[in-house]
Amino acid sequence: MKRTTLFTLLLFIAALTGCRKEPMPFPNSYKNVLIIYSAAYNNLSGPLATDIEFELTQGDVPDKYSKNAVIIFSHSAPYSGPYGSGGSRYYSSSGDYETNTDPVLIRLYKDNGSVQLDTVKRYDSSFNEILPKNMNQVLLDIKTLCPSEQYGLLYTSHGSGWLPPRAQLKQNTIGMHFNGSSSNKDEMDILDFQQALPMRFNYIIFDACYMGAVEVAYQLRTNCAYFIGSATEIPDGGFDYMNLTRRVFAEGGPELKGICDDYIGISSMGGIIALVECNKLDALASDVKRLAEKYHNELYKISEDGKRTTIQRYWCSSDYKYFYDLEDIFRHVGASDTELDRLSDRIGNAVIYEAHTDVFTQGSLYLKNCCGLSMYLPSNDQSYNKVNEYYKTLDFNKLTKLVE
Repeated sequence: MKRTTLFTLLLFIAALTGCRKEPMPFPNSYKNVLIIYSAAYNNLSGPLATDIEFELTQGDVPDKYSKNAVIIFSHSAPYSGPYGSGGSRYYSSSGDYETNTDPVLIRLYKDNGSVQLDTVKRYDSSFNEILPKNMNQVLLDIKTLCPSEQYGLLYTSHGSGWLPPRAQLKQNTIGMHFNGSSSNKDEMDILDFQQALPMRFNYIIFDACYMGAVEVAYQLRTNCAYFIGSATEIPDGGFDYMNLTRRVFAEGGPELKGICDDYIGISSMGGIIALVECNKLDALASDVKRLAEKYHNELYKISEDGKRTTIQRYWCSSDYKYFYDLEDIFRHVGASDTELDRLSDRIGNAVIYEAHTDVFTQGSLYLKNCCGLSMYLPSNDQSYNKVNEYYKTLDFNKLTKLVE
């Protein structure tokens, strides 16, 4: 996942150390606070810094006295850049994961028309942002500094949906912290992530791969009112940070559909995005439970028959062979038209907006039968054993009994 920019690039760390010596005091209360949690002590350090320093700052930045605020947590490994690529420039990661850097809380605002990135708190260089207790601390610090009527969260880093941590499987999960090298990593799974959230959010947006899974949305259904994620990988362009603040601080309330449209609009490789209304997920999960019970044998048999290839998949590499379209799975196991119509209605109630391109070129992935959310397609193959055991711990499976 890389980010491009047409602006003259300076080192992000230098920008942070060059912030105001005395950060501006916070107002006593806010109406809306956007929290960006950038977990980038990994090979995304440079690209994620580009998002903040050279894209987010070009948008509609709130005034210092505004009741809207942008608070950024950022932890980046030392990175190099810029380097040219055609007409664009990139921040690149230098691969230095031995030099400790201070994680920081940054307040983004305008002061007399000048954009400021004020470092309002520094954490110790040994602070690991991937540990649930540390993420919880950061969010509680923000809540104390910025008491607000509503909070929104954008989480950006690596991601692979609901999959278990790398210690159990080879895939990335949510976030990633390199300990000296890229071969020694800390990660959190969706259970860790949920545990780390100390307050309910108006929305949670994942700028991370494979997070648009029904299992992820369902796990977080009590933690947020709305959920945005992509069922497949996040292409090079990522989210549209230049228009992000304009969308989330819109006069009539956050324009979450607009954020989805912006994402698809700037994507250089295509993709898919979904906006979920979380209070409709219980009805969807209940319908999946009914279908999973009725078609239990068929769900497993389709793998044995070699027919998985006919179902709409969202994975680009076989390392992520677990993500298939929720609706298309039941279409292929023999659900009746009446059952599919009911499932489609339940999905439509929960997935209030979905957009996708015809092709996701990063993985030569054709997107034809897409409801917006992925779901696990289980298998009795021994290579799925660890995944199946972990899947049993998820709230979605506790209700649906997809894996027993």
